[in-house]
Amino acid sequence: MISNLVLNKSLRNELPAFIGNQIFITKDNKRKTVRTWSDIKSLARECCFAIRKEDKGETTAVLFVWKSNAFTGPIGLNVTRNYVKIAYRNLVDADDCLMVLNWNFNKEVYIKLDKNSPLINSFRQKGFKRCHDRGDEVLLCRSSNDKRFFVPYKEGDNEDEE
Repeated sequence: MISNLVLNKSLRNELPAFIGNQIFITKDNKRKTVRTWSDIKSLARECCFAIRKEDKGETTAVLFVWKSNAFTGPIGLNVTRNYVKIAYRNLVDADDCLMVLNWNFNKEVYIKLDKNSPLINSFRQKGFKRCHDRGDEVLLCRSSNDKRFFVPYKEGDNEDEE
């Protein structure tokens, strides 16, 4: 089951152990690994979207959309970007979270991955395109205008049942 991530005491020991070294954030041009409960709470405060997939009460994947405003655009203005941060047990769990991301988050979003990451194919199948290569990493992005990966709006969705 996939639901919005709610940080409560029952996840206090489980989430840091599950995430391990899978998620990092960049602050002041320094990479910081998310490992402790306080790191997770800090990350969640800076996120505009967070989901958790669980199976039999155990976390199998978490996905955050982290807002970064440290990027300086081409004309010198600070630009806010939404980055996907994901920790997962296997690729099926990651794919499920990406599907929910596409259904529920329709803004432009980026992810930075190692070039050898098995997640690259999953993200590309979900509408992400290669934006930039930098050394051993690749930057993928999904445009907010790419509507084929979002759940279509139907006329009958807003009508009240009679």
